[in-house]
Amino acid sequence: MVATLVFTEAAEKLYQDFVTYNVPNMLGLLEEDANDIHFFYCSFNSPEQLSRRVLVVADGGSPMVRVCIEAAYELFEGEINYKVERVGTFERQTVREGLIPLLDRAFERLVSWRPTHDNIWDNVY
Repeated sequence: MVATLVFTEAAEKLYQDFVTYNVPNMLGLLEEDANDIHFFYCSFNSPEQLSRRVLVVADGGSPMVRVCIEAAYELFEGEINYKVERVGTFERQTVREGLIPLLDRAFERLVSWRPTHDNIWDNVY
């Protein structure tokens, strides 16, 4: 059994709210606090389905910001696995130009990714 999250209009609205209300605060923190570790995410959860997240990560002292996706999936009932994929990176000094386009690309990737028996082996250790 392979379970995936079905994205609905509610997920699209949640993502748009994240971009509208959370991203402006993130921009300032990512620009100003270059020595702090920052981890932001937008999580798409429902009681019936497994979670998926868009992640923004900046390590303290690093000039780079990473945007990733995380998708939980089941190969067999009860066996939860996670796909984590880096969608892209950009330098902190270009956060105002780089963040939203990369977040949009990450959300599109998160929506389109489906586990198959061909692509899951990249994530099994």
